Amino acid sequence: EREFAGIRRFEPISRSNDGFVDILQAGRDDAGHWFYYVMELADAAEPQASNQGSVISNQPSVISNQSDKTAVCEAASTSLNTDHGPLMTSYSPRTLSRDLQQHGRLPLEQCLELGLTLSFALGHLHRHGLIHRDIKPSNIIFVGGVPKLADIGLVTEAEGANTFVGTEG
Repeated sequence: EREFAGIRRFEPISRSNDGFVDILQAGRDDAGHWFYYVMELADAAEPQASNQGSVISNQPSVISNQSDKTAVCEAASTSLNTDHGPLMTSYSPRTLSRDLQQHGRLPLEQCLELGLTLSFALGHLHRHGLIHRDIKPSNIIFVGGVPKLADIGLVTEAEGANTFVGTEG
């Protein structure tokens, strides 16, 4: 319930700062057993064909879920037609973690840009009485080349956030 409440509080402010991933919709299933959120798509880690018109995958994708934290859904791309060229059959988001693995140390200018963008976003989040409980390179995605805080399932109200969650270490 705390995770869902945090997502619901974060959703309207997600579009108010460039350092946040935009949450487009948040809700529950009809029975109220699990919740979901829909967010903007991160840049692909690997460049895709320039004529790519849609992101459709026949690979399983993971969505956030209240009861067991993961649910797998399948998207069958074989029955879909597109006038935009071949369908994308795999997708992996561009994250800061992946950039560091591929390129090693980042140039000073890029470090400053990341630090400023993310610290302004965190300050904005804190001014709204919310905190993100798992800041790490794999939870920073890029959308249009802009670094953004992701994994917003761990955003919650600052008051009462005294339990351990997130990644240890």
